[in-house]
Amino acid sequence: QVDAAVRDATMNRNDAGAPGRLAMVLHAYQQFDPAEQCYRRAHEMAPRAFEWAYYLSVVEQIRGERMSALEDGQTAVALKPSSKPARRRLADILLEGGRNDESRKIYAALVKEDPNDAAFHYGLGRALATQGGTLLDAIEQYKTRLPARADIRRRASGALEELYPD
Repeated sequence: QVDAAVRDATMNRNDAGAPGRLAMVLHAYQQFDPAEQCYRRAHEMAPRAFEWAYYLSVVEQIRGERMSALEDGQTAVALKPSSKPARRRLADILLEGGRNDESRKIYAALVKEDPNDAAFHYGLGRALATQGGTLLDAIEQYKTRLPARADIRRRASGALEELYPD
């Protein structure tokens, strides 16, 4: 895979997708330094392409490059405001950087849009806990989704029993 992606990037120097695809392969193999370089190249070549800004912010966050991750995360959200994963990532980056109120606002909006996503509740709970809330406030926020998850687990179990009876 790596050889094919390198060959593709070498042969298609004017195609922003080529270094982007190489970056994705490198990212999958946890080769974050060269992946970041390739994502950055793809983003420079196609600054209006959401995926390169988003994946660049992912790798920058993994590498602890908070300011770059924040800038590229904001760019990704600006390019595709409907992307819940990009908004969640931005909220995480903001929280890591101590910008708790901004993070809380994003998580609160995500919870409002998708109240069944436990990860959004968990993030909101984390943000609330850093803003003078107690750990119990965070736990209560997270627990609001546990019944929904139990219901999903129960329904999935019932479906499996129907598909694969004893």
